[in-house]
Amino acid sequence: MRKQKGFSLIELLIVVAIILIIAAIAIPNLLRSRIAANDAAAASTIRTLNTSEVTYSTSYVDQGYADNFTKLGPNGTTCAAPLPSGACLIDNVLSATPNGPNPKGGHKYFLLLRTRCCRPHQRDRHNACRLQCGDHSCGVHGYCDLGLLAVA
Repeated sequence: MRKQKGFSLIELLIVVAIILIIAAIAIPNLLRSRIAANDAAAASTIRTLNTSEVTYSTSYVDQGYADNFTKLGPNGTTCAAPLPSGACLIDNVLSATPNGPNPKGGHKYFLLLRTRCCRPHQRDRHNACRLQCGDHSCGVHGYCDLGLLAVA
């Protein structure tokens, strides 16, 4: 009798099937983890934007709240001496365009000014309401910050 070397076709198919079953179990869990991480990052970014707005309004009292993202970011300055036009409170990614969409971490962030607000504490000195939104293009939830009131 001749001795055969190697694996038979059935053995190889069984190994491939086992690998596919393991991948089918693992991949959805990894995707869920990524979506959860994107959602946590979006909530954190909205919190950072809210804190930046409050810091901006207390640092530059005569300016009120920043009406666009570029005022909160570096805006071409070195950040050695922050100015009202570039306060260096957020990073370059969020301050890329004045009112968005600024993509970061799977979400797109907008800064909208509204002329009407539901609550008086959401108004700035121009009687405009700030709404910072994270579009949930790569997550489960959308996050918005209505002035000082966070809604998730």
